[in-house]
Amino acid sequence: TSRFLNQVITDKVALTGQNFFPVTRTALLTLAGTIVTYEIVLVQFGAASEGVTTNLTELCISITRGL
Repeated sequence: TSRFLNQVITDKVALTGQNFFPVTRTALLTLAGTIVTYEIVLVQFGAASEGVTTNLTELCISITRGL
């Protein structure tokens, strides 16, 4: 019994990615933070380019009407 308890206490049980890296709480939170930051940047660039898209659409419509 003491051998089992010693093994349970000392061995680190963790998820790994094919034994290349441990999947820890810190790694998961870092990944989630990176994804959220990426999405925020995409939304900001999307909002900034909406005006450009509208202007290009209006330009194309005015050119088409001129033909």
